[in-house]
Amino acid sequence: MSLRVYLDPGHGKGVTGQRDPGAIGPTGLTENEVTFDVAKRLGHLLRAKGIDTLGATLDAPRDEENLNEAVKAANAAHVDLFVSVHCNAATTPSAHGVEVWHGGSAGAEKVASAVLARITAEFTGGKGSWLNGRTLPLASRGVKQGTFAVLRNTHMPAILVEMAFISNPQEEGWLREATVRQQFAQAIADGIADAFTVKGE
Repeated sequence: MSLRVYLDPGHGKGVTGQRDPGAIGPTGLTENEVTFDVAKRLGHLLRAKGIDTLGATLDAPRDEENLNEAVKAANAAHVDLFVSVHCNAATTPSAHGVEVWHGGSAGAEKVASAVLARITAEFTGGKGSWLNGRTLPLASRGVKQGTFAVLRNTHMPAILVEMAFISNPQEEGWLREATVRQQFAQAIADGIADAFTVKGE
């Protein structure tokens, strides 16, 4: 039986039913615009590795699932891993970097560590296949244990990836780039494959 991963782009439709753009960058880029795009790219990359993916984002024109619905669907489907994709934000524009959160299980911490290692290698280590030789000074803020709803209420290992700070002008600029979004998707996919020892393209 193949690995099954549920993909949850941060924000989209709030629990009240209203559109939830998430954090908004200095020039107006919205978090959900980025997370929805990265999640769709991630889905394609995981499937190319032979990993089954679930999540409303893959076939919908836009994300119409709130976090409670996503958690409920993932639990009902008994998936092996839940991945929530986000952009970080802070009141201080200088806040920067990437961090990966997990819910506390050994399995989730292993995946979180593998994903962060891949992001670091591919963005700052010059191994990014989509960056055409570019390296981005994306600081690692580490792997952290948290109690976010998507980590607390899921019945399987779950991680939450904070790709970069959309509130930081430089990082918002990176998040606008299609190649950077593709590289984030690739790094997350590669980290998941590393953690589960999946061989693929």
